[in-house]
Amino acid sequence: MLAILLKLSLCFACADDRAEAWIGRHLDDLIRAWGPPSASATLSDGSKIVEWSLDRSFKEPYRHSDGAGGTYSNTIRQHCRVRIEASPQNLITMAKVDGNLGGCNTLFRDKQAPANAG
Repeated sequence: MLAILLKLSLCFACADDRAEAWIGRHLDDLIRAWGPPSASATLSDGSKIVEWSLDRSFKEPYRHSDGAGGTYSNTIRQHCRVRIEASPQNLITMAKVDGNLGGCNTLFRDKQAPANAG
């Protein structure tokens, strides 16, 4: 069980690492690589905040051996938000990932680190 939890924690850390690898890079390169953000804002000093997000819920059916033989369902919620801040020169200065493992793994499925990232 501990090995599974450790592996899940490492998977989430991969999302953090992938986002943080963009720090110091140009925001335009990130948008070209990841596609248009879900939301963006330009602040009065010219700096920018962009976000990619995922928030979805679905029902997962399962059978329960409670004697009644019924089929039940769990509602699964996946959510993840990646917040990127960039300087007025469009250089990425901050990357933050927040969400649950299922949401971030889904959101980051096609999001790559920049080329030549360690």
